[in-house]
Amino acid sequence: MSGRIPILRMSGIKKHFPGVTALDGVDIEVYEGEVLAILGENGAGKSTLLNILNGVLPADSGQIFFRGKDVAIRNPHDAQKLGIAFIPQELALIGPLTVQENMFLSREFCKHLGIDWQKMREQSRKYLEILGVEIDPNEKVENLPIAEQQLVEIARALTLDANIFVMDEPTSALTDKEIELLFRIIRSLRDQGKSVIFVSHRMDEIFEIADRVTVLRGGKLIGSKPINEVDVDGLIFMMTGESIHERYFKKFAEIGTCALKVESLNSGFIKDISFEVKKGEVVGLAGLLGSGRTELLESIYGVRPIDSGKIFLGNEDVTLFDVEKRIERGLIYIPEDRERKGLFLDLSVFSNIVATTISEDARFGIVNEKMQSKKSQLLVEGLSIVTSSLHNTVKNLSGGNRQKVLLARALKTGIDVLLLNEPTRGIDVKAKTEVYSFMYKIAEQGAGVIFSSSELPELLAVSDTILVLHEGRITAKIPRNKATKSNVLAAMFGQEVVT
Repeated sequence: MSGRIPILRMSGIKKHFPGVTALDGVDIEVYEGEVLAILGENGAGKSTLLNILNGVLPADSGQIFFRGKDVAIRNPHDAQKLGIAFIPQELALIGPLTVQENMFLSREFCKHLGIDWQKMREQSRKYLEILGVEIDPNEKVENLPIAEQQLVEIARALTLDANIFVMDEPTSALTDKEIELLFRIIRSLRDQGKSVIFVSHRMDEIFEIADRVTVLRGGKLIGSKPINEVDVDGLIFMMTGESIHERYFKKFAEIGTCALKVESLNSGFIKDISFEVKKGEVVGLAGLLGSGRTELLESIYGVRPIDSGKIFLGNEDVTLFDVEKRIERGLIYIPEDRERKGLFLDLSVFSNIVATTISEDARFGIVNEKMQSKKSQLLVEGLSIVTSSLHNTVKNLSGGNRQKVLLARALKTGIDVLLLNEPTRGIDVKAKTEVYSFMYKIAEQGAGVIFSSSELPELLAVSDTILVLHEGRITAKIPRNKATKSNVLAAMFGQEVVT
């Protein structure tokens, strides 16, 4: 980029939180007509840097230059006025409002003394058509699946006619087809001279879409290179400071007797599903978006009512057990949406870990908090949870560390069967390996593990067996030694697979 003047430069950015240096003099540059990928482990400082750029957080020191001019970004409106559009990982849409109302919130078209709803609808359709999606502008956002909500968020950013688009994990809830569409849109923006800052933990996406990559580690800038000058191992080394040659190294546990058995399960969209998970077995659950993976896991866990069928933990029929009894029996579920369905974001790390076992060390109704804290601290250390203390609020943790808090709670509760829904969604390479290690450890201790994932390489590398769902039915059960990308994909699209 020698000789070119960046459209955006963040210089010497520093940010401290109590006990943590989030950013330590970070410099980044963004040029017109490029896709810049920002990489780093969870906790590396990526989100803090983006929040400063968006005016959500103030920097302790440093400067931001836009087109060579020193600018102050005090709030998101300042960023928007400069032509910086943000598409956050955690969607910022307002559920009860319609698509068109969300797309033009605080920028409504007016006519006479009221809102020009016809123009709002026309403009909404225009930008949705640019994305190639058919979404009714009059539909309430809360009624849309998360993938379509993500596309509405992207369409809203397009309405701003921005110069810089900041996309934080934009593909995390999209199908392969939708990701392909998104990348086509990103390339189109780049060809128009727009700039895109792209954050993703998926290495294949980085190499497919990025022109240049900037790596942060521990709040410091490690380096910035053209994408054609780096490889996966090199990026992992920059991110972690160590080589990870076998990210998916699979430890084989001894397979035992039945841990979980599902017989002829019917639950709304789920139709006539039967399978068995043995002790020590890791079963991967594959399927396209909307195939029924989440519905199946929630039905087994008990938060979704079933119409017919039976569920056994070991030899015990738990079909009529409520969720609390299933947890007591050792059935643990870690949901995909950890922020809304798994964690208490405003409570401490300690409170989240002991949420289901608070009375474990109680005598005469009095909780032994000292003993609970000691056990929780051992779990924090064992899972390498990065936090200043047990009393740190969970919302202050990175995505990977939030996920590990849920894993710590599961370990403290006790596990016979572990259900995980997209356990590595939105977390970095190193945190993924730690999640895999956790799964292997649980299996080695004799539990059965089922995990749902949208990432085929992960399913192929980690699973002993892959169950494939299509339109609410199991279309294939493929053992590890016969599982390939092609036959799993074929089953995901409903084709018959011979194994």
